[in-house]
Amino acid sequence: MHPITRDAVAVVRRSLLLIVALMAVSTVVFVVGVAVERRGEATEGAGAHQELSGEPEAGEGGEAAESGEGEGVHQGEAGSHEEVGEAREHQEESIFGINPDATWAVIAVVLGWTVLAAGLLLLGPRFLIVVALAAAVSIVLDLMEVTRQVALANTTVAILAVLVALSHTAIAVLAVLGLRRFAGSQRRVNKAA
Repeated sequence: MHPITRDAVAVVRRSLLLIVALMAVSTVVFVVGVAVERRGEATEGAGAHQELSGEPEAGEGGEAAESGEGEGVHQGEAGSHEEVGEAREHQEESIFGINPDATWAVIAVVLGWTVLAAGLLLLGPRFLIVVALAAAVSIVLDLMEVTRQVALANTTVAILAVLVALSHTAIAVLAVLGLRRFAGSQRRVNKAA
């Protein structure tokens, strides 16, 4: 049995390292996207809470309370109740019953991609099928998240979700190409034997 050439091993190794780098990038962008979305929801929630409690907004210096505009505050409460309900609705939205912004879900995604990267580095090309399947599932979930963010008019998070989807697509394509290359080199080795 003839061993695979050093050049072929180097190409496979570079491909694996590129896939691992894409995994790291997609995971970082995912975490940044969740943080941006949470910050946006916290800002919305704080604004709705401020309106609900009747506290004057920053910069008003309490002029509304002093000028006897109590009725305007009470009328604003009905609208702010709706805004708080909408903010909770956004926070409770889920994909397949799972809130993708939940802390445990974010940790699970980070750990999952870390395990996949470690498996790829330790097991080599044989592990590419698992990576390709995980990337394919991730693409579907990413596209659902892009759709959700576009519906919420959250442009920044939608762009980040598109970047994550693109990196997962690149991972899937590279994994499939790597599998084909690995299978081809294995066939050549078997024919030479």
